[in-house]
Amino acid sequence: MISNGQELTTAVFVRALKKLNGKLRVCAFENESRLAGLYLINKQDEWEDICGVDKKYVPAYAAFDSGGHVVKSGWRRVFWILLSHGYTSRERVRRVCGGFFDGRACRADRFVGGNPGDPIQNKLMKYGLESLEKNDNALTTDQILDVAEMIRARDTQSQREERDHDKWFLEKWKHNGGGVNDRPNY
Repeated sequence: MISNGQELTTAVFVRALKKLNGKLRVCAFENESRLAGLYLINKQDEWEDICGVDKKYVPAYAAFDSGGHVVKSGWRRVFWILLSHGYTSRERVRRVCGGFFDGRACRADRFVGGNPGDPIQNKLMKYGLESLEKNDNALTTDQILDVAEMIRARDTQSQREERDHDKWFLEKWKHNGGGVNDRPNY
């Protein structure tokens, strides 16, 4: 039986997949750097592509690069995909991994790896997980500034101009005294 957070070898992972659904197959090429492919042979003897899976060692949780591409598939992500598409049942998943539906592991599924496609969200999720591990529910000043810098880098030219204008307005207002009647004129 697999335990939550456990890294698996490919052989153990494939055996677990077979227990979830005997029609699942993994296709991998020897010198290929990309993920292997997981597919199912349906009732019409056709291949149904499901998702990419790791080779050699399979971590528990998925990992994404800053562009949102899957770098490590993670066996928990694969199990969730199989469940959501009806390729296996909750009972079979429980037989393979008794603690799969444990609340702590399911919360970690949301935090580890983040949201594919959004590097800002990925960063926020990473920082959120770090604060949960410390039992602290706040981001540090450095973390906030790091995320703010990523957001600023994404701004369009018009957003930058508007930000510069707002900055000028606040500096002028502060210079005039900062009162209600000290609004600068454009």
